[in-house]
Amino acid sequence: MKIKKIRLLFALLMLLIFSSKATLHFFYLAPMWISLEILNAQKSYVQGRLWNLFNHIFVFFTIAVIVNRSRNAHFGNAIEAVINIGEHFFYALVIGLKLVIYLRIMHFEIAKKQLLWLVISLNIGGIFNEVFQNSICGRAAFTFIADAQKDMFVNFIGSLVFLMCALIYLKWNANEAQIGMKL
Repeated sequence: MKIKKIRLLFALLMLLIFSSKATLHFFYLAPMWISLEILNAQKSYVQGRLWNLFNHIFVFFTIAVIVNRSRNAHFGNAIEAVINIGEHFFYALVIGLKLVIYLRIMHFEIAKKQLLWLVISLNIGGIFNEVFQNSICGRAAFTFIADAQKDMFVNFIGSLVFLMCALIYLKWNANEAQIGMKL
């Protein structure tokens, strides 16, 4: 997906946010939009094999979050819980992937230590998201209701899945390099 199409889709998301009067959701849209503008301005990103897939993943995640948070209709409690759990689980996977891409663009080597720091950062980001939501709702910053605790736990699980996938990829990549060296 090229940046022009992303801009159009995100402009439509802005209209959805305005029409639903959910202007606080700009705090979700703006960073995702800016980060995609930055990524797509990087020659090493758009010349990569998977940039198109990555753009689709990032755009789909952003659309899913904004549409979910801007909708007026609600489903049953069980479905709402699944939607919320999915959002927090995929936050760790999608944002983790985006952070790895940024680190690679800046020519940082991705190793176990960097992945550990990335997972810690994802979880700190999840905590700050809950603190932000507390401030919006008028609650004390670090008083986490049961729903917030669940969100942070799901984020933690998602970040562990991200870590496992990244470690498997690193191992696979190292094995491929060894095989290539032996041939």
